[in-house]
Parts: sequence; structure tokens; C-alpha cells
Amino acid sequence: MKIDSINIFKYPFFIVLVIVFSLLSLAFPSRGEAFSEPTSQEFRSFIEKEIWPHVRNVPISRKIFNQAFENARYLSIVKKLQERQPEFTASVKAYLDKLVSKGRIKKGLAKKAQYESILDALEVMHMVDRHVVLAIWGIETNYGHNKGKHDVFSSLATMVYLQKRKKFAITQIIYALKIIRDKHISASNMKGSWAAAMGHTQFIPSSYDQYAIDFDGDRKKNIWESIPDALASTANYLKKFGWDNTIPWGMEVTLPKNFDYTLVGLRKKRPLSYWRQKKIRRANAKKLPNIPLNASLILPMGSEGVAFLVTSNFKAIMRYNNSVSYALAVSLLADNLKGQGKLYGTWPNHRYRLSSKQIRQVQQLLENNGYDTKGVDGIFGTGSQEALRQYQHDNNLVADGYPDHALLNYLKKKSMR
Repeated sequence: MKIDSINIFKYPFFIVLVIVFSLLSLAFPSRGEAFSEPTSQEFRSFIEKEIWPHVRNVPISRKIFNQAFENARYLSIVKKLQERQPEFTASVKAYLDKLVSKGRIKKGLAKKAQYESILDALEVMHMVDRHVVLAIWGIETNYGHNKGKHDVFSSLATMVYLQKRKKFAITQIIYALKIIRDKHISASNMKGSWAAAMGHTQFIPSSYDQYAIDFDGDRKKNIWESIPDALASTANYLKKFGWDNTIPWGMEVTLPKNFDYTLVGLRKKRPLSYWRQKKIRRANAKKLPNIPLNASLILPMGSEGVAFLVTSNFKAIMRYNNSVSYALAVSLLADNLKGQGKLYGTWPNHRYRLSSKQIRQVQQLLENNGYDTKGVDGIFGTGSQEALRQYQHDNNLVADGYPDHALLNYLKKKSMR
């Protein structure tokens, strides 16, 4: 229908506008169409055309591939949760309140007693603190209570379909197929989280291939059902990434007035002697220990929150999940399982976490001003923190690297000048 074929003058003005804009939308459709989920047939065709070509050149038979994807389907939850990971979207306070709860501590102490002999052996074999291994188990699946019920191949195929983490997902599919090929578990029983993390301590397929071990002696690396295998695999993972049982993960500290916040950041390692010279003290008012140890200063909720000096052990935990909130939850839960873990400082209630959309705004505004955030992705990682910290310093703000609503409003106002 042509616009000029209608006598618009016989209609009230509001209706005229509705008719005109509706017809214009038909005449000039938008470039991007709304996302629509694939039908079952479309998804199976996609798997065949877009995933099989990546697999055919590795030592995986067509039979194994067919077994793995026999019941694969598009999982809408993957799209919903990709940008809502609590490690990056919840405030540190809310995240810790949920994961380092009295209930989780109590349950962890019970598991500590129940698996004492296994934990004894793991500490001898891998030299990794049992409390950290228990804490990862507790944070990841609440000690096996929530291991995930999603078909791993469906999760990974959905990621490929969504394109956002296509390279990662293809790699994980190949490793997952190897697990099936080597008969560690059947395709139908390979269940995990929406992000394809599997078992009691949530290994992705590539981590399983490289770090999972058989501890119970049945010649299968069964992280899904064998708690000894799962805990041993976690200890092995941490050890491979540099865990040192002779040093702590870190310590809560207090900062002096007029502190230079450009010294903050995981990448800025300094000896404890250096931090002592900067008048940093332990939160219990004692001096920092006089030992040859490097540490980085972090402020998970900025200058108004709790401060920590963290060591290479903290970074080993971050190799499990690249989130400061996650590593802090594991560390504090582990301390509580030791009978420690008390925090002296408090978390600010007024510095609410920005949404992913708002984080992207902050990142884009920083990029527009020449500060490289290493990607406008809605996740405020180390690169974004460093960029913000430099921007704050250059604009005579407290350079704590924490993006809150006040900071976002400041960036917006500056961009309008």
C-alpha cells in the first residue's frame, strides 16, 4: 500500500501520525531484526553446517559427534545469563552475603570432617590448603547440591549460535567430544551449568582435559559423581597455577589519609616492605608481617569499602574464575572454615553496582576520552579499572577505579561540554 493512496486529512491528527509511521516502517524496515530463537530443525541444521566442519579435522569420529548432539537443543537461558553473571553484576557486598553465608560455612565444616582423610592426602600430594579446595566446592555448587542439569553440548552449541563466544565454544566442544570418546562419561550424562561448567567443582571441558585426575583409582576422571576425583582435580588445578601453601592468599588492611590510589591494582605488585613504608597496616591495627612477600592492593568497592593486600595465591584462585568478587568469596569462605574470616571494615551501601548497560556506557565514555578499557563489553575487568583509575587521576578525582552512578554522571556531564 502506498502512503499517498490514503486520504489522511479525514482522520484526526494523532491517528494520522500512527498511520504515517506504520507505513513508513513497512516502506523502510530497520536494518537489524529482533532476535528470534531457532526452531528445532533450524538448530540441528546449524549444528551440521557450522559445528561439524570444525570437528571433522580432529580425531573425533562422526559416530561420537552424532551421539553427542543427538538430543542437542537451543537453550534460551544461555542468552539470558551471558551478561548476568553475578561475579560481575552483583555488588561485592551482595555477592559475599550470599556465598559466604552462615549456612555455607556450617555445611563446609561438616564436609571438612566427612572427607578429612581425602583432604589429608590431597594436602600431602598437591600442597594446597584444604580449606581453599572446600571453599571452591562450596562456592561453585554448594558442595555438590547444584552441579547443573543442562546438556553440555546444547549449552555450547547455543553459544556458537549466539556468536558472542563462538571461538571459546568451538574449542570446548572439541574437548567435550574427547571426554566422550575416551569414555569418562556418556554423552547423555554430560551435564553442567548453562556455561558448560561441569561436576562438583565446575570444570569446563578444556580444564577437565588438562587438570582433572583420577584419585579414587577407577581409571576414570569422574568429576560429576566422584567427590575424591573432583576435589583432587581442583587441588591439581590450583597447584598448576602457582598455589603456594607457605603464604596466605592475602589480608585485610587499612589505608592512611591522602593515600595515593594510583598504587591500587592487581598488576602492581610490591614487597610488603614497600606497603609498610606507605603506612598501610593490617585491619587489626598490627603492622604488616616482616617477610619477603609481594602483594597487590585491591579495593573491591572503591575507596569507601574494604581494602586488601593479595598475593599470588589470590591470583591462582582467579585463574579458576577471573573475578575479584569470586576470588574474594573463596578466600573469605576458606578463612571462615579455618575459624577466621572476620572483616573489620564495612561495605558502603550507597555505592550500588552499575548494570551491564551502564558499565558499557562508562567504558564507551572512557574510550571516547582516549582511555583504553580493553573492550566495551559491560564487564568491568582489570583493563577497565586501570583506564578508569588513570582517568580519575587525570581529572583530580579519587583514583580508586570504582564505577558508580556518581562517576557515570560525571563522565556524561564532561562529554557534553
